[in-house]
Amino acid sequence: MRFSVVIPAYNEASSIGALLESICAASYGSHALAEAMVYDDGSTDGTATTVSGLIERFAAIRMIRGERRMGCATAVETLLREAANEAIVKINADIAPDAGALEHLVDALDAGAACAVGAANPIVSRASMVSLASAFSFETVERLKRGPHLYRYATGHLVAYRRSVLGDLNFPAALINDDRYTAEQIARSGGRCAYVPAARYRVKTAANALDYWRISRRVLEGERQLERIGITRAPLSSVLSAVAVTALRRPLRALPWAALYIWSSLRSSPTRDSRWPIATSTKGAF
Repeated sequence: MRFSVVIPAYNEASSIGALLESICAASYGSHALAEAMVYDDGSTDGTATTVSGLIERFAAIRMIRGERRMGCATAVETLLREAANEAIVKINADIAPDAGALEHLVDALDAGAACAVGAANPIVSRASMVSLASAFSFETVERLKRGPHLYRYATGHLVAYRRSVLGDLNFPAALINDDRYTAEQIARSGGRCAYVPAARYRVKTAANALDYWRISRRVLEGERQLERIGITRAPLSSVLSAVAVTALRRPLRALPWAALYIWSSLRSSPTRDSRWPIATSTKGAF
C-alpha cells in the first residue's frame, strides 16, 4: 500500500528533523511512503526552518503552516483531510518509532483493519518519582490496549487509519482528545481497531510534576469533554483491573503513580480547549 505519514508539530525543533530523516530513509517492504506531511501549529522555535531544510532533501516531505497556534486537534483534522492516500499513519513529533514500526501498522491496514495502534516503550532517562509514575501510566494503557476496549485507548502517538473509514470527519470545536474521538467514530461505523505490539515506539516519560499534571489533566478533561457528547469511558472495573495487574508487576512504579495521580487530579486544569500547555520534559531528541 502507498501511505501518508502525518505529523502535528508545535515547537518540536529538537526532534522533528531526526524523525523525518528516519521516516524518509527507511524501507517499507511491499508498502511505499508517498508523502510525509507536517502541520506546524504556529511554532515559535525553529520547527518550520528545520522542516523547510529537509524538504530540499526529501521530495516526500510537505509542510502546512498555521498562522497561530490552534491546538493538536485542528492540526490533525487538517492533516487527515489533506492526506492523499488510503493508508494514513499519524505520528507525534516527540516519539521515535522503532525500525519496522510503520510497516507493521500498514500491514494491519492492508489485512483489513480500519485503525491500527502501536505499542509504547516508555523511556525513563532518570529514575525519579515522576518518571516512574509516568512509565506506570504508559504500561497500564498498554495493558488496556490488549483488551476489549482498545478503541478507547487508540492513543495517537503512533496510529494508522484507513481514509475510507474516516469519511467526512469533522471534529467538535476545541476538541482535546482527537484520537479517542476518531477511534470512536471508526468503531461506530463498524470498523475494526487492531493493536499491533510489533509496531513499537519510544516515548519519553514526564520528568517533572508540572508536566505530569499537564498530561494527566489533558487526558481527564478530554474524557469529560467526550462524555458530554455521548462518548463513554471504559468501565471502571476494566481500568482498575489493568491498574492492579500492572501494580503487581511494577510495585515500585505504582506507589509514586498513585500519589501523583491524586495530586494532579486535585489541581484545576490549565485550560479546557485543545491548545493545551506543552509538557516540555517529554520533548527533545532521544
